[in-house]
Amino acid sequence: VTNEVITKLLIALGDESEYVICKACEVLGSLGEKAATEEMMRELLIALGDDDEYVRSSVCEVLGRIGEKAATKEVITKLMNMPDPFEFYNIVDAVDKILSSSVLLIGLGPKLVSKLCQFQGELECLKNASVNELICSFFISENVEWLFPISHIALLKGAAVSITEDKLIVYDEREPIEVSVPNSELCHKVMKLFTSQAKNLHLLQPPVKIEANN
Repeated sequence: VTNEVITKLLIALGDESEYVICKACEVLGSLGEKAATEEMMRELLIALGDDDEYVRSSVCEVLGRIGEKAATKEVITKLMNMPDPFEFYNIVDAVDKILSSSVLLIGLGPKLVSKLCQFQGELECLKNASVNELICSFFISENVEWLFPISHIALLKGAAVSITEDKLIVYDEREPIEVSVPNSELCHKVMKLFTSQAKNLHLLQPPVKIEANN
């Protein structure tokens, strides 16, 4: 992609005509991640706040095609703050295509991941997230803000944990994974989290297995 093409597309995104902007988005969509220059992302975020729903829809599609290059807090926050409820599925589609791995999801931080949980079961990126990696992020950072998204995503996936004094076993979709527990306090926080969240969701059998050391 030449600088001349990028310059023309940047100008088109700032045009007053919705038709011109949407046509620019068609071209950008075909470029995929090649369109993810700093200037282009800035203009796309501006266009995402356009009054015209067709413009906003076109920008959502472009961001989805750009994929992981668009996995920034600014982009995801802007998508989630779009006001029109009729654009819900455009937002979900874009977010799912952008957040194609647990690493990208975790990189957003616990506050933003918690907000993504408001989409309930609509986001595939939450269903595909690794509960093991989320718990490891909590153990490493000791940031309690990770607890809500961990419990939400685990329950969404039907994952379970088995906790002992020195290790935690995560039962996700794959083989059980053992995670070393830094200290008993963090271990008990995870245990309490799973139990209380299960009760809040009126589950008869919370997905927690607690084992005592002999």
